[in-house]
Amino acid sequence: TVGMDARVRRKTWEFIGTLKEKGKTVVLTTHYIEEAETLSDHVAILDFGELIDLGTPKELMEKHDAEDLEKVFLKITGRRITEGL
Repeated sequence: TVGMDARVRRKTWEFIGTLKEKGKTVVLTTHYIEEAETLSDHVAILDFGELIDLGTPKELMEKHDAEDLEKVFLKITGRRITEGL
């Protein structure tokens, strides 16, 4: 949703929710961790193209003793999501 205005971003989120309700699989790639946390049933965390962890947002937060997915990312990569972009 990079570059989308707030209204279009919200509509996109609603559309993804509709697809989920219909049992469809949606593969979403994003640098917005809060977006992944909100929209996803399962999250794959990649770092420089390598899969470093996978699970539900809740599982990942519990496993890494973190209150949100951004803190999970920081703990397992040792850096912020925007570093190296």
